[in-house]
Amino acid sequence: MKVFMDYARFMGSQNPHPFRTMSALVGSTGLSETTITKARNVLVSLGYMIERGMSEGVKKYELSNPPNAVARSKKSATARSREFQSRKTAKTKMRKEMKAAKADPLP
Repeated sequence: MKVFMDYARFMGSQNPHPFRTMSALVGSTGLSETTITKARNVLVSLGYMIERGMSEGVKKYELSNPPNAVARSKKSATARSREFQSRKTAKTKMRKEMKAAKADPLP
C-alpha cells in the first residue's frame, strides 16, 4: 500500500502517469528495493498499476482501481497460502529424513 500511495501523491492533472525513482521510493516509504519491486509487480499483476512508458529513464504508471480486483487478490492470497504451506510441509519432511539419516548411519 505504501508503494501505491507514494505514486498516488505524485499524480495530478499535469502528471496523470506518475513516475518515481527507486531511491525516492526507498526514502519515502522506508521499504527495501526488493520489497518495493515485489509490491510494484503485485500491483501491476492485479491491475492497480499499468505501465505507460518511460520518463527520464524511469517507468511511468497509470493508477487504477480495476473491477473484481478484491476477488482476484483473495484468490491469489489463497493460492499463495496453499503454496507456502506445501513448501513448508516439504521442507519439514526433508529435515526429518535428513535427521533420521544422520542418526541411523549406513553399516
